[in-house]
Amino acid sequence: KQGLNLENSNDKIKFLNEIAKLLAKIDNTMEKEVYIERIAKTYDISKEAIYAQVNKLSYANSKGGQILEKSRPTPRLRKKEEKKVPDNIKKREKRNINIWTYEEFEKFISKVKNLKHKICFAILFFGGLRVGELLALEKRDFNFKENKIIINKNKIQATGEISTPKTPESEREVYMPVEIMKEVKQYLRGLKVIPSRSPIFNTNHSALWLSLKKCAAKAGLKQIRVHDLRHSHASHLIYLGVPITTISRRLGHKSPEITLNVYSHMYSDSGKQAADLLSEVINGKKNKP
Repeated sequence: KQGLNLENSNDKIKFLNEIAKLLAKIDNTMEKEVYIERIAKTYDISKEAIYAQVNKLSYANSKGGQILEKSRPTPRLRKKEEKKVPDNIKKREKRNINIWTYEEFEKFISKVKNLKHKICFAILFFGGLRVGELLALEKRDFNFKENKIIINKNKIQATGEISTPKTPESEREVYMPVEIMKEVKQYLRGLKVIPSRSPIFNTNHSALWLSLKKCAAKAGLKQIRVHDLRHSHASHLIYLGVPITTISRRLGHKSPEITLNVYSHMYSDSGKQAADLLSEVINGKKNKP
């Protein structure tokens, strides 16, 4: 920090760059979190800002480049071009969705040693929650008697504030596998203090992303985003033949049409599957309706 004025935006970015370079040398996730916590308190800088710079450095290194000292302003011409594209066309554009199969997730989770992160990843994969919904969960949101999670809050990534869910339909109850709920209960028992109205997972999106990236590499898997665990969940349900209406409610989508719009490409083999099922009925392998 010597010679730098953190009130100046350029100096602040330079300081964060140096911190990011130091953090890149630390392999232990817990040790990295402790270091970031200390830096944030000492210099009155948000942890989100530090994690953001760490992510920028990681991305720049993967591309063989360097972090820019100051973000380049977006050209005005580009803004005008973007405005010309109708919103409904943008929504129809198919995004590249990367997923892991159940087998790939098993390989990944076996490499995760941080218990808190392990529980978080399991809930995302087997529950299909949004990351903000996961990080807003409190102890009272877990119904262990009926093995379900009540979702009625969302943690905003940029500010860390707890707010209402993304849409009214996002408020829902998600039934979970018994095995996952047992792991959650055991995790809660291991916590020394659990405030009644505070999130139980004291982490953030960036920390989860760093953990996922590191453990995926150890498992020899393709890199995906933390949000792609939600897509992996939906993909697995489609593979199991779960009705689209059930998947839509489970994901908290406004309508099944939205779910189909996102995952329709995963139904490419559904015609053949239907024919195979009919053949089984004809051959007496399945009970006729």
